[in-house]
Amino acid sequence: MENLDKYYKLAFAYKKKKLWTRIDDNNIFAIKLDDGQIGLVSILGSSGEYNSINLYPGLESILYFQDIFEIDDIVSDYDKFLSTLDSTYYQLVLGNRIDITKKEADDIKAYKKKNSLNIRGSLSMPYFRKSTPFAPMVEFNKKEDYHYIEQALEASLALADILEEKSPKDIGLGIMPLEDKLILLEKLNGKYVLSDTIDIDWKNNSFYTRADMVYMSTAKKLKKLRKKTDVECKLIALSSPVYEKGSDPYYPQLLLALEKRRGTIIPVKPIKNYRKNPNAAVNNFLESIMKEGLKPVKISVSDKRTYFLLEDTCMSLKIDLVLDKDLYELEMTRREFDAKFSGNPYNDSSIGDMMIEILDQLDTLKDIKNMGESIPDEIIYLIADSVISGEFDNEFKNLVMTRLDELSDYKLFN
Repeated sequence: MENLDKYYKLAFAYKKKKLWTRIDDNNIFAIKLDDGQIGLVSILGSSGEYNSINLYPGLESILYFQDIFEIDDIVSDYDKFLSTLDSTYYQLVLGNRIDITKKEADDIKAYKKKNSLNIRGSLSMPYFRKSTPFAPMVEFNKKEDYHYIEQALEASLALADILEEKSPKDIGLGIMPLEDKLILLEKLNGKYVLSDTIDIDWKNNSFYTRADMVYMSTAKKLKKLRKKTDVECKLIALSSPVYEKGSDPYYPQLLLALEKRRGTIIPVKPIKNYRKNPNAAVNNFLESIMKEGLKPVKISVSDKRTYFLLEDTCMSLKIDLVLDKDLYELEMTRREFDAKFSGNPYNDSSIGDMMIEILDQLDTLKDIKNMGESIPDEIIYLIADSVISGEFDNEFKNLVMTRLDELSDYKLFN
């Protein structure tokens, strides 16, 4: 790999400018990359917990921000995690010694000594990482990687200079997703300048991956089946990567299927990257259902990523496709499945059982309210107290409090 001195020089110049004290991670701006793409840049650091420049090449990266900004509704922590996995981005991170390799520490030490730098304190060690879809983050390993972050660094330094004289509002750098335009920095005569703005539609669905072909064998089998069923499903990625001999590590993805007639999970074969082969992902899903002798007539999904993946297939096969954000049973199934195969924090069976019991109670109370009966506040507060005092994650607590507000005659919690 080439000498990193020029990248360290840019990184330490960026650290000195402290751009993250003037803008935060909701002040997204665009840069014109020299390969013709538009890159979206996010500056993290205003919270004091994590400091980085993130460059997302290509306007398709808007999908990442749709989840992070919660464009349409509340997005779960899991969907934000999935959005992070489903993105390509390049980072300069200002971190600590514990975050970097010995070689990186030696390189930084040598650069600081050569340039008589005295950098101390937390979040002061620059290092570079990249993320590709459904693979763990890795160190830069190509000249192209460094060139991408070089452009983001130069543009960020130019923006820092501009903001020494003007406010973010003065230059049109607004809070996303409230704005429908992004400022654009472009390199002209060797220097990045504010050149224009670009229109941005934060609800643009055109970049979602879609399956567009049903295997002939799948269509023929489906036509012959008579035993009908409804299915709930969600595109998921396991939260622990798989390491296989002869293959780069990856986070397996699959369409998790919950068959409603029996309330059971239908095993579906995972794949390495659904974006590269969406047709395989969807046909694996359909084949798995049909192996059970079942014909799906209605498929309910809880998120846009899954909806648009299935949309064309369901239309061609005349299967009803429904987007329903309140598929609580599917969410619990997803947690249990991930706990079993990834060893994540949801593997505490007692906590899981309590979560299922609470959701069952809420469903019962909803049925009672639908019959015209009022739910006593004492019952609502009793459930709320058990959730607040329990060892549940914030996502589950917020879900329960929202449903309790729906049960009460007036909002009590949100």
